[in-house]
Amino acid sequence: MARPEWMVPGQPVAALRSGTYTQSVTYSTIDRVLKRDVVLTDGQRFNADSQHRRNGNPYAATIELLLPTDALVIAAERRIVFGKRLAEVRHVEAELGMSLRSARDDDDLDTAIADARYALAGL
Repeated sequence: MARPEWMVPGQPVAALRSGTYTQSVTYSTIDRVLKRDVVLTDGQRFNADSQHRRNGNPYAATIELLLPTDALVIAAERRIVFGKRLAEVRHVEAELGMSLRSARDDDDLDTAIADARYALAGL
């Protein structure tokens, strides 16, 4: 694969880590473009001709060097945000369930419902 023209020092980039079940994105800037490697300001190194790595293990997550505006990066960010919001909703659900199990009267129910509404409104 040929070296892309955007691979120049100072270019903002995204390192997209894709594992079996999760993805993560870290942002950095290209510090140096060497004969064989691209070095980022955070110390990560990528092969300049393939823009990805597996850290020596064929089963490890793949890390790709992409532009921050790439469709893969944008889609991964959306999945990450969705996963965080879903975890927060499940946390509120668990807290509501505990509050309802320990409720002794109508005031306790009203308090539990109000707390859940407040937590959900903050999402």
